Amino acid sequence: MGQRRFLWPIMFAAACTSAGGSGSSIPDGVASQAETGSSDGPDGTKPDAVGDDLSAGDDLSNDADAGALASAEPIVDLRVDSDRSGDLDLVGLLDDTDEADWSAARGAVFLANLDDDQSSCDPDVDDIDLPKCHDAADEQVNGESDAADLAPLAILAWPGAPDGTTVGLAVDPPGHVRLFRHVEPTNPIAWTVWADEGVGAAELREGVSLGLEGLDVVRDSAVWDGFVTVTLSVVDDQGKSLGEDHVRMRVSPVMTMHHLLDAEVAYASKLAEQSSVDFREDLDTALAAEGLPKLVGAPYDDQWNQDYFETAYMAMPGPQGEQHVLRVQYRSANVYEDSVKNPLRYAGRFAFDLRGPDSAAIQAFDQGHDPSMDSLNSFGNTETIPPYSKDGVDYPLGRLYRGSVNFFYPDAVFSKLLESQQMQPPVYVDTSWLLVGHVDETVTFLPSKSAARGWTIGVNDARLAKKMLEALEADGKGTAALFKGRYWSAVKKADTTVSKVLDDEDVLTSSAKAAAETDAQLAILMEATGVTADEIVPFPFLHEEQSGYSVAYQPGTVNGILISRTGFGAPKPYGPVVNGKDVFEAQVTEALQPLGIKAYFIEDWNLYHRLLGEVHCGSNVTRAIPTARWWETGR
Repeated sequence: MGQRRFLWPIMFAAACTSAGGSGSSIPDGVASQAETGSSDGPDGTKPDAVGDDLSAGDDLSNDADAGALASAEPIVDLRVDSDRSGDLDLVGLLDDTDEADWSAARGAVFLANLDDDQSSCDPDVDDIDLPKCHDAADEQVNGESDAADLAPLAILAWPGAPDGTTVGLAVDPPGHVRLFRHVEPTNPIAWTVWADEGVGAAELREGVSLGLEGLDVVRDSAVWDGFVTVTLSVVDDQGKSLGEDHVRMRVSPVMTMHHLLDAEVAYASKLAEQSSVDFREDLDTALAAEGLPKLVGAPYDDQWNQDYFETAYMAMPGPQGEQHVLRVQYRSANVYEDSVKNPLRYAGRFAFDLRGPDSAAIQAFDQGHDPSMDSLNSFGNTETIPPYSKDGVDYPLGRLYRGSVNFFYPDAVFSKLLESQQMQPPVYVDTSWLLVGHVDETVTFLPSKSAARGWTIGVNDARLAKKMLEALEADGKGTAALFKGRYWSAVKKADTTVSKVLDDEDVLTSSAKAAAETDAQLAILMEATGVTADEIVPFPFLHEEQSGYSVAYQPGTVNGILISRTGFGAPKPYGPVVNGKDVFEAQVTEALQPLGIKAYFIEDWNLYHRLLGEVHCGSNVTRAIPTARWWETGR
């Protein structure tokens, strides 16, 4: 991302020096009093002179008496980017007004500095140690890129600070951030950890440039809500307080990506077997057709690329109105091993493989969670509903969508982490009837220009699948083949016919149950989002029972990947071919056409479908950062 501009220690309270001191230059990127029009507060009043945010923008330089006053009276003023412009205003009131509050309109933001700007982290350590390496793990500013990840603060200069004056900074609550002081004006990476005893009258006369880094994200909002208050205190040589100033700041939440955001990088596990080659070739063809680069292959012997990491991001205001972003990869909370040091699903380490400059990784889990529910910790069970508004409530960054009920739920520690971000309040549905238990088995989200919110819901429709087969049989095509040339195992052929499927009571009974359960999921989604029945896009496929739970009998075409706003990669359904067309391919193609979306059919039978997954389960995507600023949401 763009490099944040810092304001190095200079005489940046020039307007508060003695008469004639206005010759000091205003640093680049700092609003002058002339530019802001006035040094008055928002109600036209002047701030109090002592201990109450005397602004460096107040014009005290018009006569000698004013200059003398400026030297005599304390200037106790801590500035942060409270107007969220990406730059500090040190001469006006843009960053002085309401700086001790935090709202949708005002309040400074900082990042949990968990990336690895110098790519120095060792990926070959135990699971428990993997998250311990990041830029906030040491007391250094690791290069200019790391400096750009610090939130800027500044102590305004008090040119007349008497000898013996001392300066202190305190953070409440402690333990969540680290403060740095910039110590060499010409060296952008010359920072030292703030120490109260190191700053006195000499530094205060010049002003002090500071940077603040977050040490971690919010993991449990009941323990820490993500806010800190930084207090500047100035005392004289007798220990008497000369004033305090307070600023309030908030760490960026971590936000997941919804399907409507443009894809930038797509991933699929790169296995040697032919089924993986076929899958990746088909998906690469679709990506190329939509103008996207080829897949990035994850080097792990785990084909469920969707499930072991989830892409997300953090952001704070940056220069020129841009967002300064850290990409984030969540590692899944799948506990696969009875090991103290390496308990987690091995392929999840890919989240930390992607750690680097402006890219972080996070893991959170309870090693003692119920293993019978561990599948719910795979990220096929964590999707993001696109942005919308309903009943006067806006969700500009969408909402999380997960399978969780009071008796069948994912890891509580990781769930608490997601909920504590507060930007994307979750919608929960029941997936306990599914053997795998993932929300992506029955629902996807699709762009739609005709829908009021700009998107709609694609849903598994087992009833429609049955009707389509019944129509074929009524038309004399009961012998048309399904799953032609496919195998359930090395020796068990999958080939069947329309009539045989319709005579299979187990499939029909399981499909009827699946339809009712999907209706219940959809009802919750429609109530939460306002999507109406006429907007729903059906994806027909039947279900069968395995081990007392439901799985897709036909390839689950809804369980695909939205490559772009104009392309959807669905599993190849191997349905009956009539007049040279697979009727289920034709149905998906026709259903997506009104949305302006082209269907691409991806070979996934051997590697995914017969192993209880589909295209979405085997792929993953990094998407473009939303234009919506989270700090403007009011949450």
